[in-house]
Amino acid sequence: MALTATYSNCKRTSFFALDYYQLSKSQTPILLIVITQFLYFTSILLINKTLQDCSTVT
Repeated sequence: MALTATYSNCKRTSFFALDYYQLSKSQTPILLIVITQFLYFTSILLINKTLQDCSTVT
């Protein structure tokens, strides 16, 4: 399960990198991109921590 979660996170990260590239080509303010990136990776870290906490409880 941990492997699956890690794999899907890697896939999502690569999709996000593609979005980041497309956004950087457009006229999107760089600050908005940075904030979005920060929130995205923070949410991944929180999800991973939650999964670890759940697995240690059981």
